[in-house]
Amino acid sequence: MVSKLFDGTFGDPPNTRGVKEKKHKRGIRIKASHKGLLHKELGIKEDMTLTTAELEKAKHSSDPKERKRANFALNARKWKH
Repeated sequence: MVSKLFDGTFGDPPNTRGVKEKKHKRGIRIKASHKGLLHKELGIKEDMTLTTAELEKAKHSSDPKERKRANFALNARKWKH
């Protein structure tokens, strides 16, 4: 926020010198080491699409990481990407 005393005669407003605008990153970033792990855990080839039934079954798995990945995959289906 610009101070009320700033009238623009002394250069940049306070706390804005050297600050670059950040570019907005698009999409979700998944680590390369994590890509394909759900397919691997379920024993399905990576080029095959996981069905909703397979994801629902994985969502009720005893492995917490598998449940988390399955839930993420189900939610990601709803996104516009």
